[in-house]
Amino acid sequence: MYARTDRSRRQAARRESLLIRALFVAFAVLVLGACASGFETVQSENRAKLYRLEPGQTREQVLEEMGTEPQEYNKGVFGQSGIVPNPYDQEVHEMGSDKIEIFYYATNIKNTDGLITKDELTPLVLVDDFLVGWGWTYLDGFVEDNDLILTGPRVSVSPSGS
Repeated sequence: MYARTDRSRRQAARRESLLIRALFVAFAVLVLGACASGFETVQSENRAKLYRLEPGQTREQVLEEMGTEPQEYNKGVFGQSGIVPNPYDQEVHEMGSDKIEIFYYATNIKNTDGLITKDELTPLVLVDDFLVGWGWTYLDGFVEDNDLILTGPRVSVSPSGS
């Protein structure tokens, strides 16, 4: 009789331990998932829109496709939220008689620290209101081929509203 009671207690303790572990894991998944979900949504939506772009599209088509409305994010259970401007930043240059415009969209957010850095953005390059290419490799080649000096996107700036 003593052996059964002892075995029952051990089984109950084991079940309780497993339940506590399962609850802890579920809580951790919820917290970590909630912290990343807002930025994940912003970047994945912008990244998906990149696939619909084509060289030669007009400025209006590009802005319509990529969007101009700020995107809200929520960084999780602690109520931190903010807004990521869309595009995140832009710059305009003149090159001879050509107007060069570069839009930067948040597409690769690595840290949910509320800061967006250059490597978390994708540039879209327009010449005279037509899309000619996008991505850092394209922009770097364009800058080198045309001896262009860029101001670059604002970096390490907390998005408004946070």
